[in-house]
Parts: sequence; structure tokens; C-alpha cells
Amino acid sequence: APGSTGEYQVYSLSLLPGSGGASRPMCAGWLGSIDNVKMYSTSVWDGTRWLPSSAGLNGPIHASVLFDDGQGGGPALYIGGEADGGAGAAFGYVAKWTGATWQKLGAGLNGPVYALTVFDDGNGPRLVAGGAFTKSGAVDVVRVARWSGSSWTPMGIGVGSQGAVYGFASFVDTTKAPNKTLYAMGTFNTPPGL
Repeated sequence: APGSTGEYQVYSLSLLPGSGGASRPMCAGWLGSIDNVKMYSTSVWDGTRWLPSSAGLNGPIHASVLFDDGQGGGPALYIGGEADGGAGAAFGYVAKWTGATWQKLGAGLNGPVYALTVFDDGNGPRLVAGGAFTKSGAVDVVRVARWSGSSWTPMGIGVGSQGAVYGFASFVDTTKAPNKTLYAMGTFNTPPGL
């Protein structure tokens, strides 16, 4: 881009909900500066230029997803990455954007998050994180975790003590119950227990 400096690594694109049903594209990753404005780890397109969408996250963002947690606020942006905080607040590698600040989700996670998805196993949609983490507070969540609305919970036995989850895919098989299955992709060392 004209006036840009630094290295740009975009890992994720999302549409942020706006007023009146309008959406704005947001990119996340490890971003440099445009026209001497530091982009930090997330940037929003305002229709004519990219603007920083948050104050100084302390590392790259690898995943972003819109998710409605059912608390009445509608869809919100959730991010995960190597950043474990920003603007003086720690959030444990995964956070929710409130429109003004990044909000910590429960105890957070103890390692980088490389993938986020929304998955409904028949009990309602839930935010699912994958990465190189093993715990949320004192709870074992080995490489995959499900957000309950108040805490991170394990999914099966996880996917191994080494490596990381880098992506998710879901599949609907109407011949089996539950008919929707979540698959994890990555470099882990044991079969997933999802």
C-alpha cells in the first residue's frame, strides 16, 4: 500500500458488524504502518483506508471469528493468536472485542491460539479454540477448548501433548448421531479425542 512500512502478515479476515446492518472488513495478523500510523495486530477498512482497530496488541493475531454468545449483545469479534494482551491488559491469547477494549475470556489459555471456529454439536453453538495451549487456569484443555460462556472446557481428551492445532473443519453425516463432527488439523502427536 502507498505509504506503508514494515512487514505485513495477514492471517485472518473477518467482517465486523456495524450500525444499520453495515459490515466493515477487518484483517488480523502482524501488521506494519500505513501513512505513519501503526496498525498493530488488527486493522479495519473504513471505505477509503485501513485504520488501527485497537491499541497495541503485543503479538500477532492468527484467528478471528464473529460469534454471538447469546448474552444479548449480538455478534462480537473474537481473536486468538500469539498476543496475550494489549493496552496494559492481559487476556491469555484469546479475547472478545467489546467495541472499546479486549475482554478476557475466563482464565484465558496458557499458550498461542492458531484457530477459532463456531461449532454446534447439537447443544447450541459454541466458540472453539485450537492452538499450542494445554491449560485454562487449572483445567486441562490440551490443544482444543470450548468456551462455555464463563470458562474454557476440554473437548474429549484433546489432541496430544506436543504440536498444535492450526485449523478446524466440520462435517455433517446424517447417518450418524450426533450428525455434525468437528475435525482438527495440525501437528499434534495423538489422534484427536473430539
